[in-house]
Amino acid sequence: MKTLLIEIGTEEIPARDAPRAADALANGVRDVLAENRLIGDDAQLRAFFTPRRLAVMVEGCKAVQDDRTEVFTGPPWDRAFDASGKPTRAAIGFARSHGVEPEVLKPVEGKKGKVASVTLQVKGRRASAILAESLPGIITTLEFKRTMRWGKGQGPFVRPVHYLVGLLGDEVIPFEVFGLKADRVVRGHFFMHPEPVALERAEDYGKVMAERGVELDVNRRKALILQGLSKIATKHEALVVQDDALLDEVANLVEYPFVLAGHFDERFLSLPAEVLIEAMRRHQRYFTFRRQDNSLAPVFGVVANTLARDMAVVVKGNERVLSARLYDADYFWNQDLKSGIEAMHAALGERVFMAGLGSVADKAVRLQALVDRLGPMFGCKDPDALRDAARLCKADLMSQMVGEFAELQGVMGGYYAQKAGYSETAAKAIKEHYLPRFAEDRLPESKAGAVLSIADRIDSIVAGFSRGYEPRGGKDPYAMRRQAVGLLRLLMAADRYVTVEALVDHAAAVLKQNNIPVADDVRPRVVDFIRDRFDILLRETVSVSADFVHAVLAIPNVPPKEALQRVTALKEVYETHAGFRDLMLAFKRMTNIRAKAPKDLVESADGVDEGMLDSDLEKEVFEKARKDMTRVADLREKREFVAVLELMYGYQDVLERFFDTVRVLDAPTQAVAANRLALLGQVLNVFNWFADFAMISRR
Repeated sequence: MKTLLIEIGTEEIPARDAPRAADALANGVRDVLAENRLIGDDAQLRAFFTPRRLAVMVEGCKAVQDDRTEVFTGPPWDRAFDASGKPTRAAIGFARSHGVEPEVLKPVEGKKGKVASVTLQVKGRRASAILAESLPGIITTLEFKRTMRWGKGQGPFVRPVHYLVGLLGDEVIPFEVFGLKADRVVRGHFFMHPEPVALERAEDYGKVMAERGVELDVNRRKALILQGLSKIATKHEALVVQDDALLDEVANLVEYPFVLAGHFDERFLSLPAEVLIEAMRRHQRYFTFRRQDNSLAPVFGVVANTLARDMAVVVKGNERVLSARLYDADYFWNQDLKSGIEAMHAALGERVFMAGLGSVADKAVRLQALVDRLGPMFGCKDPDALRDAARLCKADLMSQMVGEFAELQGVMGGYYAQKAGYSETAAKAIKEHYLPRFAEDRLPESKAGAVLSIADRIDSIVAGFSRGYEPRGGKDPYAMRRQAVGLLRLLMAADRYVTVEALVDHAAAVLKQNNIPVADDVRPRVVDFIRDRFDILLRETVSVSADFVHAVLAIPNVPPKEALQRVTALKEVYETHAGFRDLMLAFKRMTNIRAKAPKDLVESADGVDEGMLDSDLEKEVFEKARKDMTRVADLREKREFVAVLELMYGYQDVLERFFDTVRVLDAPTQAVAANRLALLGQVLNVFNWFADFAMISRR
């Protein structure tokens, strides 16, 4: 067995692109090796990336394919040989194409009868030849959001490629891409060890890179960064502010991390903590620290990609850059405080919300009306604070601070509202109303913040749909898919049960009150759009099969919080009752019988006549359904959904016996058939509010 090494040496790859590209390269190599039977299940494949390289190593790769016996099939046997057994032109041509005489052809069974065949010993090809053919295609089809060309039109690729390495053991793989021929020469750390070095064997790659200042393992780079930050924290009696996204980004930007501590003037600690963190994190990629009392410490961690002769100079340079950023932030903060949040709010009329939907000031007016409607639905106890928050939540868009640090919108508005004397409830709601900003982001802590976030999102979605701005294909300019997912997460976490349909109706009513027309088809379009997002979100949240989710979402006007509980209950009962899906077959059968019955018969089946039940089994089903109707209604009101499904599971035996004995539509009279249909309808009505059980597959 050999070790395979593929490396693409590039200029600086963007941090977000390198991990995906390395994985895609590894997957492409794995597929080629697997398809050509060059690796077994015990082969180890690893993908590496740094800012200046993408690499794949495979341990346990065959140098040559195993020889194999292969059967090749050709024309139908009766066309290959005539009645006297002589080969036809079809047989002669097929035999010639495989280098044999027609006499060696033998009949084998094909899909449509006997066909001519030949069995040959196929000699295995060299892995280097197979890879030389495949690697150019793998490399040139790697996908990036943005690509570039260089030199005399080489590319496209994420960044210019300067060298290629292809080794199988000690053998160079002879492939060429972007006008470069692969060889065995690698480069170490671009700044500390830029000189080329020839690898004798692919196995030496990791050792040679380590000796030349490159840490190939991104997880090891992260660990080194965390170790360095921990030392800084210990020295300054502080704690590192955890920031996994920043750690991922910085680890992708360095070939070997050197963690340094810098300081800034304590006077900047008078700024809001979020401003300091954003200035350090977003603009400079610095790590921040908190003291034991949770206040920020005037120290930061910077990760360098090279070991300079005097690292103190590096620290001073970073301190100067940060100081300039913080001077700007301090200026913006003071200027905004002089202006005040009311002046910012007054200027919102200058900013367009969406074309045809007025200004952001108009949106603020709608949000005030909307929270007046939604506040009581979610149990908000301070309507005045909620209304203040709705009026002012977009004001900081006109601040100088948000103009420089766009990520702080909402956060700064909360501070400005506090400084203007508004209540803590209003200020916190303003700070939180953009949450969650992305799929895994935290939710608002306050009820007012959650309600304002819900109002903001449902207004944007319904208003956008009213003007035809809904997402199409890959285009979603107003981020409505993200808005919908955030809305659903808020509704699932709420302590009240509120439906999407109710929110859409309130948002549409407020739009109409503000002279924005909303067509009748907007409601179903928005509900379907949000339901599609909910389908995916529920499957991810509960880790359940799609048919359970589809069955629950088929029922209209179910609050997302309750839908989550129903799907979770379905999963629990399914996992604890082996025959649950068999019961679903009985419910599907009941639904299908009623669907296929003549319309006039179904219409006449408007209630069960107990006197017409002509068997003990029909009476047993009737009594069980009548008894359970009250019990299920009580459990439904309490939302004890597992108990509901436990009761439902109790029908498995009686329904199995019922369908083995009773022919619902094959009855002595139409009246009896209608009564039996009504009996099925009674059983369904006890439970069909929960889900469309006919949609749950039996598997």
